[in-house]
Amino acid sequence: MSVENVNPKRTVKGRWGKGASGNPAGRPSGSRNQSSLFFEELLSGQGEALIQKGIELSLKGDTRALSICWDRLLPPRKERAIELPLPKLTDVKSVSAALASVVTAVAEGRITPGEAESLARILETQMRVVGSRPWHNELLN
Repeated sequence: MSVENVNPKRTVKGRWGKGASGNPAGRPSGSRNQSSLFFEELLSGQGEALIQKGIELSLKGDTRALSICWDRLLPPRKERAIELPLPKLTDVKSVSAALASVVTAVAEGRITPGEAESLARILETQMRVVGSRPWHNELLN
């Protein structure tokens, strides 16, 4: 007995083929999860009171409420602009000087080690570019 593909839209392994699925129309664009809509409707008009209650609990020492308030008021920062004066990166020597500036900035606490790592990767790429192309210096001047 041979294994036949009963449904031509599915592969032999039972997966849907590319461009074919059990619901070709898919979920309508802009549609929202029913539970989200339910809870939004349930809480409508109560947002201000809930915020006030969270603040009251925080002020009374409820650390969980305080944590929730802080998370909403001041979310964790993902990235920030770094203001760090660097020399013009025209040759390997200037890139090395820039890297020294990054290390100094970490030592002085002006940037975090993670920020320095990102900058070091950028400078490493620049060093490879200027170091591998002797004509590159002429183009930058």
